[in-house]
Amino acid sequence: MPSEERLRQFYEAEYRQDYKKAVAPHRRHVLRAFRLAAERFEATRPFLPASGRALDIGAGGGEWVTLLGRLGYRSSGIEPTLGYAEYAKAEYGAEVVTAPLNVAAINGTYDVVTAFHVLEHLPDPREALARLRALLSSEPTARIVVEVPNVATVLQSNQSKFHFAHVIGFTPATLAAVAARAGLALVADLTRSPHAEDVRMVFARGDGVPNALPHPGSVERTRKVLSRRNRVHVNAIPNLFTKTMRSLEERALTIGRSGADIAHSIAEKTAARRASA
Repeated sequence: MPSEERLRQFYEAEYRQDYKKAVAPHRRHVLRAFRLAAERFEATRPFLPASGRALDIGAGGGEWVTLLGRLGYRSSGIEPTLGYAEYAKAEYGAEVVTAPLNVAAINGTYDVVTAFHVLEHLPDPREALARLRALLSSEPTARIVVEVPNVATVLQSNQSKFHFAHVIGFTPATLAAVAARAGLALVADLTRSPHAEDVRMVFARGDGVPNALPHPGSVERTRKVLSRRNRVHVNAIPNLFTKTMRSLEERALTIGRSGADIAHSIAEKTAARRASA
């Protein structure tokens, strides 16, 4: 397990360059991230307060922070990678602080706290979730939304699942258990299936279950899934075709458009769907 100092150095200067081959978001990554932010909002909106303070942990290029801000939340974020945090501030005027979670100076409490694909990068997820719990306001509608990759998915090869930057692997059962240990109560499990690529859950402040464990049999089921997968995924060719077509579409849709243009377009569409719901 890497030290916290080594992790800090890695995410501050190396992670995005290694993972995305960029020190700041490319326009097609911006489009993809805003589309994902809109999808996440549509999925979680029924469980969130309609307004209030919102904090995004691991804000990336600021897409979720910006979208919530356009939808009426008082939103901010923290992001350890300097180039991405600076992009969010310069392009959208987003309030994003450059710092890792364990040292970020966070003031006050929040009605919505989100952590999308963050916990798998941290050496102590229980401690991290406990800190997020402490950031929740006392309002009964205050919520934490967490999303992590699912190591029990059947839609990825083991090589893809065990990403070089992931120090912890999760399944729906283990995320629910560690959240309970951190004093959180499960409000909604939005994971599409036990074998989906991502685990997505909504939590509220709870009493906690200090010795919570995954339900019986979940570890063995995960072991069986992992033993069936190898480096050549059964859907490698269809996935490659899908990714290629998506990349071409994204490039076409972002020609001549800035990140701010993309943000405005998607925020308008999201707001219209919200108003008509």
